[in-house]
Amino acid sequence: MWKRTGKQLLKEFWLPGLIAGCWTTYVVWGGNISVETVLAAFGPSFFLASWLTGQVFRVRKQAGVESSLQALEGRMTGLVDKLEDKTRDLVNHITGGDSYCYMNVMADSVNWMAFHEGEHHLQNLSARVCDIDIEMEGPSWWQVANTNVSIGTLFKGMCTQCLTMPLNGRHRRFNIFFTASNGSFLQELRLKHVGANRWATATRVSRNVDDQQVILFERIDPDFLLEADGTAGY
Repeated sequence: MWKRTGKQLLKEFWLPGLIAGCWTTYVVWGGNISVETVLAAFGPSFFLASWLTGQVFRVRKQAGVESSLQALEGRMTGLVDKLEDKTRDLVNHITGGDSYCYMNVMADSVNWMAFHEGEHHLQNLSARVCDIDIEMEGPSWWQVANTNVSIGTLFKGMCTQCLTMPLNGRHRRFNIFFTASNGSFLQELRLKHVGANRWATATRVSRNVDDQQVILFERIDPDFLLEADGTAGY
């Protein structure tokens, strides 16, 4: 303890002592040297040099502390950002984040598949497939035109068979209303028969964000014949 204290005192006062000694030598050189003259020259100069060097040490120490605090603040900011990202990613894994899915009919024109899109899996996924080409009136229209599908959990990159419903006619139009743990989204599916039991499809998926319908996904087969106005007939 005392050894460390002595080293610290020596570190801080060797320069003021050297400066004061040089100044005292300069003042009393060639004159009448006595204890009083030496102390009169050495004392004030030593304390002045100590004060000046003390200020230098203080400023350097303060600058070092500020630099350390800035580095610590930067690390804390980075840590908070990482924590927020991890928390957001965890919440997205639970809720589904911005993920969505869409349906399409397989080549057999009977089996329907649901395809996952996004970085997080969808939970509690269900859909209502509405056939908007059903021409009926009255309360029974809702039961005939709508088919409810329970899909459950759809993992990232996964596809699953979710519905068996044959296609007929030359063109078909479906609106599919999905609900999941991350909210609801809409798929508009349009199919046109192009021969040999083949159907060309046009589809888009959208979600309501701040009272605006945002397009999440859209795909139109090259052989899908567009309407006269150049649209897919959504």
